[in-house]
Amino acid sequence: MLQAHWISKYLGVVVIACTLTACTAYKDPRRSLPEGSKVYRMGYLHGCYSGLNEFNPDLAYYRKDRKLFNSDEQYHDGWEIGFNACYERERQFPTMVGGNKRH
Repeated sequence: MLQAHWISKYLGVVVIACTLTACTAYKDPRRSLPEGSKVYRMGYLHGCYSGLNEFNPDLAYYRKDRKLFNSDEQYHDGWEIGFNACYERERQFPTMVGGNKRH
């Protein structure tokens, strides 16, 4: 009986430790937008969705305001950084949605 109690406690500690480790290792770039102007953050978010789409089309729609991308440096920079951040995040921590992994 005493052994079952210790196993139960040990298992609880392991589950909590694993959960905390996973939470600190993974940060969803879509939920933590960077500092910057509204147009920069919009570019970042559009780029992020596009990066996810590039890795796995089941995750998000490709988004890019071509007019802003070609004319506004902040939107352009935000889009590029968002694309790379979310593409890399998905490459390192694949979301288990659909079966269309291409990379």
